[in-house]
Amino acid sequence: MTPRHNTIVALTRRIAILNAKKTGIFLTIALSCALAGKVAIANTSPLEGTRWKLRGWTAGSLVKETEITAAFQKNILSGSAGCNQYNTGYQVNNGTFQIKQAIATTKKACPEPQMKQENQYLAALQGVEQFQVTAKGDLQLFYRTPEGLGILTFTPAPTTTRTEKTIYINSRKQPCSQGTTKDCLQMREKPEENWRLFANSIEGFDYKPGFLYQIKVSVETVSNPANNQNSETWKLLEVISQTPEKETPRAWFDRPLTNWNKAKAPIPKSPVKTVIDNQCREQVRPAITANDQALNKAGWLLYGSVQTYGKTSVISAMSGVDGMCRPMGYQDFVFVDGKFAGTLSPRPMDSRADGASQRIVLQNSDRIIVVFNRYKDTDPLCCPSQLSRVIYQIETVSGVPVVVPKEVETEAVRN
Repeated sequence: MTPRHNTIVALTRRIAILNAKKTGIFLTIALSCALAGKVAIANTSPLEGTRWKLRGWTAGSLVKETEITAAFQKNILSGSAGCNQYNTGYQVNNGTFQIKQAIATTKKACPEPQMKQENQYLAALQGVEQFQVTAKGDLQLFYRTPEGLGILTFTPAPTTTRTEKTIYINSRKQPCSQGTTKDCLQMREKPEENWRLFANSIEGFDYKPGFLYQIKVSVETVSNPANNQNSETWKLLEVISQTPEKETPRAWFDRPLTNWNKAKAPIPKSPVKTVIDNQCREQVRPAITANDQALNKAGWLLYGSVQTYGKTSVISAMSGVDGMCRPMGYQDFVFVDGKFAGTLSPRPMDSRADGASQRIVLQNSDRIIVVFNRYKDTDPLCCPSQLSRVIYQIETVSGVPVVVPKEVETEAVRN
């Protein structure tokens, strides 16, 4: 050890004894030894871009309801000294720390206890010579005192970021999670995406069921490194549009049939990348066949059993689940002799929503019948009032199999 290092060790121990005599609180020899062993260790973590909040220091306890902070940018240190804002230049090198200039502050007057604490803090900061980030993630700044050595101890400070975005809100809510009665909004950021559950609230947003919304919101995210947690606050900025559900375009069943499947078309990509939580993992089945693997490669999660008749197979896959583990953003894919032949819906479907496939029947290797749930605005989510029955034929187009919708028939559900 160097003579300077031995001096710091001795000073640290003397401070522990002096503080114990003054306050009656024994600063453990273990702490002083730990500091002695670490004071001269170079910190390999850069301070630039970090923010900290003072937790304690050698001078004593902090004045109640005051907050002292330190934010490090490139060569600039700034923050709150408890009353006034301050800034100065700094330099670090192999664990050493130096304030390069006088500390500048604002000139606000505060009560005497705060002003005294502020002056003590700024004087200590001006004299900092070394620093370290501890194993617990605290920042310690070491400075000279008349008695020897002082320590400023900081914890990571929460950071706040604010963004603005435009989102879409569905006309119906869905259960937030399995086993709960609470319903959540359904939102998406792009029209082509699937609806996903939104468990947060939006301040100022007066949601009314039966309307599709496009709204502009601000999202304030507070990141707290101390407990490794983030929190978000959503606020309404503007209602861009509020469209009654009945004014939305008619479902594809209610229009003249056109074929969305094209010869030699690739498997469509999953609209969103979703991580399924543990309670719903059992819904996902592993890829076994080459067809399964092709769907996985396109981002889809397999579920349910494969239906096969001769050379034709129908495989169901989803992009996510709702709070009750029901498939969301799902699709039914048809393969013939290992070749992708098309889907049974022009777009991904959601459980308990209009146009969700309910039952698939392979009459033979060239003919498929599918029953879809049809909801009116007034239907409860449990019980669609109508069903649409679609007949598909597998035809050869340009030498490859293609699924072609041929007939559609819609009728009321018989009680």
